[in-house]
Parts: sequence; structure tokens; C-alpha cells
Amino acid sequence: MGTGRSTAWIGALVAVIALPLIGCGSDRGSSPTSPSAAPMASFSASLKTASDHPSTPTTTTTTTPTTTTTPHDDTHDDHGDPVDGEGVVTGLVSGTACPTLSFLVGPYTLKLTASTAFGGGATCAEIKVGSVVNVSATRQTDGSFLVTRLVLKPETHTPEPIEGEATVTSVTASSSCPALEFMLADRYVVKVTATTTYEGGTCADIKVGTRLHVRGAVGADGSVTASSVNIQGGETHREAVEGDGGVTALVTGTACPTLKFEIREFTIAVDSSTEYVGGTCADIKVGVNVGVKGSVDATKNVTATRITFRHDDNQ
Repeated sequence: MGTGRSTAWIGALVAVIALPLIGCGSDRGSSPTSPSAAPMASFSASLKTASDHPSTPTTTTTTTPTTTTTPHDDTHDDHGDPVDGEGVVTGLVSGTACPTLSFLVGPYTLKLTASTAFGGGATCAEIKVGSVVNVSATRQTDGSFLVTRLVLKPETHTPEPIEGEATVTSVTASSSCPALEFMLADRYVVKVTATTTYEGGTCADIKVGTRLHVRGAVGADGSVTASSVNIQGGETHREAVEGDGGVTALVTGTACPTLKFEIREFTIAVDSSTEYVGGTCADIKVGVNVGVKGSVDATKNVTATRITFRHDDNQ
């Protein structure tokens, strides 16, 4: 994101909005470590194929993770190769259950099968958020890992210092100051407490669209407990974006020339300054494929500077 510009297919676009949080002690110019992945630094470090380390087994510990580890290069064609690793379960995949449970270890999806072997007397039913697992697995073509053997470790976790800056994208409705919980960049769960210190504002200033600089520690569940929060301001951070997609809905109450429409989870806004290629504002209808160029904010609202109609896609 160093150029300040992102290019992606809007039809399958993931948010391109945040400056990821980085681990304390790491170089800001190096690859960032997200809070969800930070407890799993040792796990990502051990995601090496047997051919990479044929004679030396991987030994890691989640009690002393490091944020300066370079993750395994997923571009390497190692699908089907055995991998070993250890980390903390950060989520269970909805719709899955034992014996074919799928769960998350940081950014990685691990899948159990009826033939998965359990060591140390563990069972599938004991796997929950916060569990420390040591697994042997094989990488699948979709990037997930099929677990062949799993051992549950004692549930110990040392909170890891972390620091970074991003925009608030949502606030948990059931929480309130001083114990507020919110999301940064639709990726990071951050919690403030009565002991959190503030600069540039107070807890009450934490709202959707506010940009924050956060210092804190990552817990076993992947969330960040903030020790200090610096309120950067209420102006929503925006980034350049460009992509294609099919119109999925028109926003009720809007009309040309200031029409708003949706492409999946993105809301696109046009105005009198928007440039049109191959059609006009009136041609924007559900099912029409368009190319969109503009800027996107943290809440996935796109301001379009140009709309290009993809007529060939609609034939």
C-alpha cells in the first residue's frame, strides 16, 4: 500500500483501507503483523514443508512469540506437503462441528477429519477459542490445512505488545465507555478499559470513521487490550480503488445524478462530477456490470470518479 493506491476486483474486493497494526520492536518498513495473527507468530514460523527442513523437527512455543518472523511464502507450490506448527485457536468456523470441525489459528484455517489422530488424550470436543494446539497437517489448494494429528497444550499465553494505526469501522453495541469494544479496519477487535490512557480526545470520541493510534497487548483470543489510544481525528481515511462488479442493489431514496448503488458489500456513490463511459447514470441498474474507479473509506463506501459500463459482460 506504499503507493497509496489499490487495484482490485470489486466483485470480490476485500477491504483495502487499513494501515495494519505492527508488533512493537519491529521496523515500520517491514511486513506488518496483525493482532489476529500476532499470537500465531510461532505458528506461521513453523509452516514449513518437510522438504524445507527434512531432518530437523519444528519446535515452537506460544508463550514467547515473536512479531519479527517472516511468514511462510504462500506463493511456494507446497500444496499437499506436510507442515507442523503450534498456536492459539482464535475462532471456530461457523457451520462446522466435530469430528469435521474447522477452526482458525490466526489467519490460518485448519480442518479436522474423522481420521484426525489426537494425542495426549485430547478430543475434538475440547477445542475452543484460546486452546493451544500443536498440529501436523497438509496444505490444501485453497490455502487451508488438513490436520492429520493434533495435541492440545496447556492454555498459557503471554500477552504480546503491539502498536499501530487504523480507522474505527464499528463499535460493539453492548459495550460502552470506559470498557468500550470496537473494530479497527474490519479486522482488529480492540478493547479499552478504565486504565487506558488517551491523547487528543477521550473514550467518548471513539466512533466509526475516527482514526486511532493504538498501543496495547494481544490476548489469547486475538483481540487487543489497549493501554493507550491517540485520537487522530474524525476524518475518514480513504484510499484509491478500482474494480469491476455487478450491481446488486440500488439504494432506496437516491436518484441520478446523486445515485447510490451496491456491489456486494460496497456502496457506490456517484454525483454530477462522475465521468461515464459507455452509458449514463440512468443505465445503472441491478445486474448491470460496471467498472468503478474512485476512493474507498474504512466502511466500504466508494465515491466514484468514473463508471465504465461493461456491455460485453451483459450480453
